[in-house]
Amino acid sequence: HRDYLLKLSPRTSVRARVLATEQRKNRLPVHALAVVEAEFNACLDELLRVCSRRSQLVCRYLPNYAAEFRRDEFEHDRRALLEGRLSAVRARRLGNAGDESPERKA
Repeated sequence: HRDYLLKLSPRTSVRARVLATEQRKNRLPVHALAVVEAEFNACLDELLRVCSRRSQLVCRYLPNYAAEFRRDEFEHDRRALLEGRLSAVRARRLGNAGDESPERKA
C-alpha cells in the first residue's frame, strides 16, 4: 500500500483515480470495481471511527467545549466523510460512469 500511495500524485486523490478509471474505455469489471469501492468506503468508515473517538476524548476532557465541538467540528468531519463515499457501481448500472452521482456535478 505504501508503494502505491507514494506513486500517487499529491494533487490527485485516490477517489479521483478510481473515477478516472471508470471514464476510460478499458474500465474495471463490475466485480473488481465493487471490491475497490468496498475497500475505499471501508477506509472512510475507519477514519470516521477515529474522528468519533477523537470527539469522545475531546468531550470527556474539555466538557466546556463539548457541545460546540460536536455541533461544528465532528459534524463537519462526519458529513465530509459520508459525502466522500464511492458509489461507482451504482453509477455504472445507472449509466453515469463519469461521476457517481448527478448531484455532485452541481
